Amino acid sequence: MALKKQYVFAIGIAGLLLFNLLQAGYTELLDDESYYWMYSQHLDWGYYDHPPMVAWMIHAGYSLFPNPLGVRLFAVLAITVCAYIMYTLQKPYNPIRLVIIILSLGLIHFGGMLAVPDIPLVLFSAIYLWVYQRYLKEETWLNTILLGVCMAALLYSKYQGLLFIILCVLANIKLLTDKKFWIASLLCAILLTPHIHWQVEHGYPSLQFYIGERFSTTTYHFSNTTDYILGQLFLFGPLIGWMFFFAVFRQKANGDIWIRTLKTIVIGVLGFFFLATLKGRMEVNWTAIAIIPAILLLQHYLETAPGMERVLYRLFPFSLIIIFSIRTAMIWNLVGNKVAINKELHNNPVWTSLIREKARGYPVYFINSYQEASKYIYYQHGEATSYNGVGYRNNQYDFWKPETKWFQDSILVVSVERAHVSSDSIVSTQGKLYCKMFVNPNIFSDYSFYQQMPRRKELVHFFKKRR
Repeated sequence: MALKKQYVFAIGIAGLLLFNLLQAGYTELLDDESYYWMYSQHLDWGYYDHPPMVAWMIHAGYSLFPNPLGVRLFAVLAITVCAYIMYTLQKPYNPIRLVIIILSLGLIHFGGMLAVPDIPLVLFSAIYLWVYQRYLKEETWLNTILLGVCMAALLYSKYQGLLFIILCVLANIKLLTDKKFWIASLLCAILLTPHIHWQVEHGYPSLQFYIGERFSTTTYHFSNTTDYILGQLFLFGPLIGWMFFFAVFRQKANGDIWIRTLKTIVIGVLGFFFLATLKGRMEVNWTAIAIIPAILLLQHYLETAPGMERVLYRLFPFSLIIIFSIRTAMIWNLVGNKVAINKELHNNPVWTSLIREKARGYPVYFINSYQEASKYIYYQHGEATSYNGVGYRNNQYDFWKPETKWFQDSILVVSVERAHVSSDSIVSTQGKLYCKMFVNPNIFSDYSFYQQMPRRKELVHFFKKRR
């Protein structure tokens, strides 16, 4: 007896959940994941680079399991919840086709088990769409409240959430005359008050990061645009990425607000970051917020495109082969250090233990590397900080400043540049790391200490800097 289509969908998503849980537990942390884990050890209403949702999720999981699985637990569960929400939103369309689309996506596999801000962003984009669909059908007070909460959750996840909300409004401009939508927006603003207060108290660091640093360049590089396009094809692929773009431009809204909303979000997000390549390099994952609308739109389009649907089914086995080959390499070091991201995922306990031996229990200053400092703290439970030179970006360590609490006899300084500390070195997957022990320095006034350090970058409040 053939399995019902919904059971096939459930089995496929259960398999994805199991594989994500296993990989989350057996894959070492990426550099950024260790940094966000540090967020979770210092819970707050905001951070220099991001809103706090990722810290809250990591803290909850790590409290249950103090290991990589705990760090990523709620990220894995979030992707599973997204799959169920899409199943609910796509009824009565074919659930088997939906699960094949989901299992063919690079983002779902490579990002679906990582503890990064994009995962709560994707989760709450799915929940927002679910609530918004209910709101379009019935503007009840319950749906109004839920819509406001979802808006706030999007913005607490990542600031791209604001773009998502704006695009929803552009797709349905009548919302601007809707009293209950404005009430939902007011509720969102109230819920964001603690984060806004944090920004004010800390001198608007996120504005400093995104406007003053991330997008401050005036030089255009053509590779920024080409890398962005290829990255999006992989993120939505690796083999079916072109289908999403085909569906977005071929699917007609025909007065359907729901379809128009999905189209507007996908085109708006991809177009916004395409134009942003004129100002600098875009990270592949920055368009993750468009993934749920894109999946729903492709699922809808394939209802009337049986030829493309057959291509989807034929590509599925090859997509899985590529995806699971890459996922296997994430667990076991099969490709060596020639692939940059592979260096982040392997041998972290080894190189951090070598640093710990050199430190002999004393704190460690990592020159211009908040990520290495975070990994050292995670894997060795030692004291460390990122000492940021003038040519390096500010980060959350500029607020934490753990060195102000250290009065030990010595500190170990570690750098990838020999000019700073050349007395000793270790060879690691991160490259050659030079280190030097400073015995009993007065780290706030010792000239001999600072003579060997790069000039330290000072964190200047955003509006003060622009006067």
